Amino acid sequence: MPMRKLLFTLLGVLGLGAGLWAQAGPAVWTALPKTAVTLPAERSVQPEHFHAAQLDLPTLKQQLRQAPMEGLGQSLEVLLPMPSGQLQRFAIVESPVMAPELAARYPDIKSYLGQGIDDPTATMRMDVSPLGFHALILGSEGPVYIDPIDDQDLTEYISFFRQDVPEMAFGNDRSCGFREDDPYNSPVMNRERNSRTILAIGDELLTYRLAMAADSLFSGFFNNSVSQVTAALNTIVNRINTIYEREAAIRMQLVPNNDQLIYTGPGPDVYSNHQTTNGNPTPSIFTMLGNNQSYVDATIGPLNYDIGHVVTLVAPGGAVGVASRGTVCVSGLKARGVSGSLTPTSDVFIVEVVAHEMGHQFNANHVFNTSAAFCVDQRSNAAAVEPGSGSTIMSYAGSCSPHNLQNNADDYFNAISKDEIIDWSRNRSGANCPQVTSNGNGIPLVTTGLTNGFFIPHSTPFELTAIGTDPDGDPLTYLWEQADIGPAGDPNNPTGNAAIFRSWPATSSPTRVFPRLQNLINNNTPYGETMPTYARDLTFRVTAMDNKAGGSGIVMDEVAFEVSGTAGPFLVTEPNSNQVNWQAGTYQEVTWDVASTDISPINCQTVDILLSTDNGFTYPETLAHAVPNTGLAYVLVPELPGFTNRVKVKAAESIFFDISNQSFQISQPANPGFAHFFPETTLNGCVDATTSVPFYTSGWGGFADSIDYSLSGLPAGYQATFTPSRVAVGDTAELSITVPAGAAPGQLNLIVVGLAAGESELENITLNVSAGGPVSTQVLSPFPGTTGLGQAVTLSWFDVPSATGYTVEVATDPAFTALGNDPALVVSGLTVNSYTIPTALAPFTTYYWRVRASSSCGLGDYTPVAAFQTGVCQVFTAGNVPVSIPAFGNPATATSTMQVFSTGSISDVNVLDLQGTHPSVSEIEVSLSSPAGPEVVLFSQICTENDQNFNLNFNDDSEIDQANCPPVAGQTLSPVDALSGFNGTNPFGTWTLTVKDFVNFDGGELTNWALEICTPGFDPPVLVTNDPLPTQQWAQEPITNTYLQATTPVGNTTNLRFTVVALPHFGGLLLNGNNLAVGDQFTQDDIDQNRVAYLHNGSSTTSDLFRFDVTNNAGGWIGLYDFQIDISLTGTSIAGALEGMNLEVFPNPAQSTLSVELDANWTQPWTVSLVNPQGQLVRQHSVARGVQATRLEVSSLAAGLYILQVEAKGGRLLRKVMVQH
Repeated sequence: MPMRKLLFTLLGVLGLGAGLWAQAGPAVWTALPKTAVTLPAERSVQPEHFHAAQLDLPTLKQQLRQAPMEGLGQSLEVLLPMPSGQLQRFAIVESPVMAPELAARYPDIKSYLGQGIDDPTATMRMDVSPLGFHALILGSEGPVYIDPIDDQDLTEYISFFRQDVPEMAFGNDRSCGFREDDPYNSPVMNRERNSRTILAIGDELLTYRLAMAADSLFSGFFNNSVSQVTAALNTIVNRINTIYEREAAIRMQLVPNNDQLIYTGPGPDVYSNHQTTNGNPTPSIFTMLGNNQSYVDATIGPLNYDIGHVVTLVAPGGAVGVASRGTVCVSGLKARGVSGSLTPTSDVFIVEVVAHEMGHQFNANHVFNTSAAFCVDQRSNAAAVEPGSGSTIMSYAGSCSPHNLQNNADDYFNAISKDEIIDWSRNRSGANCPQVTSNGNGIPLVTTGLTNGFFIPHSTPFELTAIGTDPDGDPLTYLWEQADIGPAGDPNNPTGNAAIFRSWPATSSPTRVFPRLQNLINNNTPYGETMPTYARDLTFRVTAMDNKAGGSGIVMDEVAFEVSGTAGPFLVTEPNSNQVNWQAGTYQEVTWDVASTDISPINCQTVDILLSTDNGFTYPETLAHAVPNTGLAYVLVPELPGFTNRVKVKAAESIFFDISNQSFQISQPANPGFAHFFPETTLNGCVDATTSVPFYTSGWGGFADSIDYSLSGLPAGYQATFTPSRVAVGDTAELSITVPAGAAPGQLNLIVVGLAAGESELENITLNVSAGGPVSTQVLSPFPGTTGLGQAVTLSWFDVPSATGYTVEVATDPAFTALGNDPALVVSGLTVNSYTIPTALAPFTTYYWRVRASSSCGLGDYTPVAAFQTGVCQVFTAGNVPVSIPAFGNPATATSTMQVFSTGSISDVNVLDLQGTHPSVSEIEVSLSSPAGPEVVLFSQICTENDQNFNLNFNDDSEIDQANCPPVAGQTLSPVDALSGFNGTNPFGTWTLTVKDFVNFDGGELTNWALEICTPGFDPPVLVTNDPLPTQQWAQEPITNTYLQATTPVGNTTNLRFTVVALPHFGGLLLNGNNLAVGDQFTQDDIDQNRVAYLHNGSSTTSDLFRFDVTNNAGGWIGLYDFQIDISLTGTSIAGALEGMNLEVFPNPAQSTLSVELDANWTQPWTVSLVNPQGQLVRQHSVARGVQATRLEVSSLAAGLYILQVEAKGGRLLRKVMVQH
């Protein structure tokens, strides 16, 4: 980089070290003590803190002649006095904001552009003129102004920060007259974005020809001198360019004949529609808006400028302005901009009026989001991204009482304003007229580093960190801003997706903490930053800028995520008090409220634990990384004694966190020592298996001996092993305990003993010994056989104390092969005894489910299959809303009715979209009553007196009984009284929703409500007979309609379908001699025709059963039922004429042929059958009357056990037969 010329200045110092100011060369600045400076009372800007200096203006002008013209030669290095009293270096070039022809007529008016050297992120513009020296520096510490102390004395100046100027609350006297209904506005355009990077500019500078007129009021302030007015306009445009060059790489240059637009009298000017306020002339800005367009076009010609504006003065107490949106480069409209102020070169005038109104001309909208009376009519639905009054240039800072964030706007544009301005100037009509100059600047890169769509807990701090680079190596500044647009309202009581985080100026840090870290440390939040307390969307943009003088490189990225209404707040609970004292070198407990962040939708499985030693501002020490998000972790305390420590627990793979509320102490022990830490002191052991636990050792004060460990209290047969056998201080070790085979289940209380250097350390350990997997649980809800459920179903079961997890299966068949057209749902690893099916269930469908527990010792048995059927659900929406909630009554009561014309028997009722307005929901109660009479209270006096409005749903299946406050995010709650109170009643008739207001004077409005009413649908079958079936050991017994019979009110009874849900345990279920499996079906006709049979397997049990449900052709369903089977063990024959007959079967075992013979006196026909172990009929032969013997061929049968069955009209005889080959 070429060496800059050095401008040597001698800046004398009073009360400051000479090294700060003294340099070789002629003196330009001389420091003045503040005690010697009195600011004139009539001075419009009265900073509370400033630095004063005397300026040798002629010498400065002489030295500035060495500054090269922009783009030509080496920059000149200058020093400027800062508010701190120190000097900062700037590399400057001459950068005119007047066209060459205009500059030639006013050679004593010069402007310069500078880049910070000591602060490379600082950009600067300064000017010298008959009005003296003026500078605006936009740096890392905030905007700095250097202005004359008194306009009548151009030798003394003050340097001050903008933030040190007391905020001037202009209130409703100051206004922007912009209106959405201005017929000259360009339509709002939402630019399509083809990638997450919203914009990237900076390698080109756009220069627009500015025609800035001045009316007689403005000129009169400058003694009606064209030269002085031109100098004032030069200062205004120079300062405007400081902002627009940094914010949008846009520059304005006064047109060659701009001095023709300055009216200096005598007599009224073209802007003659001036009113009088309190004796002072006040312009009619709306009249001036049209006048200026005509005047500029007529004076200099419509082709000779790109943007036009007029400046004026107003009465004391306010600033006014108006402009039409999107008019730059648009013929006939491009001069529609007016700005007025009492202080025409002050910060307020420059930023809040001229830059604001020009922003409209470049198509920028208002960014504030408030319901304040003065502002709400000018709110923009396209850009209302800042809470309350807002704080950036396009805001209404100071004018939106009682929602003002601050009284004056900061001197930068919100990201959405940048986007609108840059889009207009590069892609739309504003791109048709500027001079485009390549500036050689490289465009930065930035990314949020995040993927859209993740969730964070409500009421929990979070932080966003960008990743940015610059191809030229320039330092970047970062600006994180919320980009959500939602309903207008109070910043402290947002609704929907309204903006809740204000904008703060850019910093060199790529990270922004929400809310601001200094407020979080002090346990408060600044006005304009409200933690998200309910389920909603959040969108944030990050803007990275290289702050290159003359045109910044600017790039943006955006991330969108969601707030969970069911998880949060995520809170550090220990250490959380200034009474905590951790001993260095020991392991200490850190606890936090997980608040459901470990489950869907957040699914944060691990956290990092960090330590701050500066009261919570930085966290350089990592105490633990990626530890499980269980709410408890033990950390080794570093030897960092002090009283200013805080802990931060943050999601390892997400953005949310919390910190200790107060700082705590870390103390250094007096004597050396050691300790150990067992993260688990309750162990679960399994019989004939080994369980292990790691543990950690630590020492302090230089303790370095090894530690010997032993375990006390083990019964005989158990074995304990420490690995390693001797543990060095600071190492990790492991304890293993082997439980012998045959050990009795139970609990053992053990003691770990550590010995080193004559010191001992003990730890109590509990070992729970189990013999196998956990016991089976039982289903709770839905109860088996429930019908008419809605599409959202939560399954629950009894908790098993020894279980460490549960597995749930859900399917549309009892064999659990499918869930509709998808595979069956199998969910493992559940740690709670309930599960909400994540997808909406199909109406009028039977669902089967089961659950089993698991532990480290194995898996428990599945529960018996349970089943339920969804119903037909209809949604009914109230039509007679809104309904006013009266302000007075005892209580004040409002009702809304709904007519329901459906009939049936209610199986489920849910309340949907219950919405209304009320200043304090803690004062109201809402209930629902049905045509049948029951009344159910939905909610009663929830949240606090400051929580406004409601938007809720109610469902008995919801596990949430406490609303997020304010309750406006559509959360689904369980009602105070169960909605199941309506079950079994007829929905037909008038339903009534009642709102009671228990406190007078407020009132409100019920705006919406709806009901989802479910009924079972078609009439179900009826089980007429379900009696125990008598049979014998080894017998195959038909199941006839004497024992099992169903009927149906609709359809054909013979077509009733029986579905096998569970098979018999001690036999087979046969249809036409073939085994049935789970999920197979038989009909009532099959029963009536004796096609269904039970075949006992010969076990010595006396009872058996199978489980079934029944469905008719219309889809009506009943279930679940057990069919009982009684088994007789008293013989192998069934009573009848065969009883007492001698049956001989030989040979047994048989190889090829089996002979079967009855007594010679048997004269009736009979049948002999052979059934395999699977219940399948493999041989059958009918024998005629008078024949007592027959043979069965068995040579082709598989070897094994078979049942021989002889049947006749008189009964049945059974024998076991073996086939061998």
